[in-house]
Amino acid sequence: MMEDEAFVAYPELKRLARLRDVGWTFHPAHDDSGELVQVNGVRSWPGGQADALRVRYTTDAAAMRCDPGGQVLWTAEGSLDDVVDGLLDLPDP
Repeated sequence: MMEDEAFVAYPELKRLARLRDVGWTFHPAHDDSGELVQVNGVRSWPGGQADALRVRYTTDAAAMRCDPGGQVLWTAEGSLDDVVDGLLDLPDP
């Protein structure tokens, strides 16, 4: 399936593609039977900060930003749209 076809079939993928386009990488997580159970994303910043995203469903997403020492600076939970909007609204560290 080509990207445009995937966006038609699964419009929520556009949200993840927007993050990908600004430097995020994504990793699928599968259960023992091989079924996709969530997608994890991460974006590392030059100063050592990191943003992380976990998506289980369009209504079940969570994200955080941590400093280089692992202290959580920001978190969000909710729908994929709300969490991605929160990430995109964060200033660069």
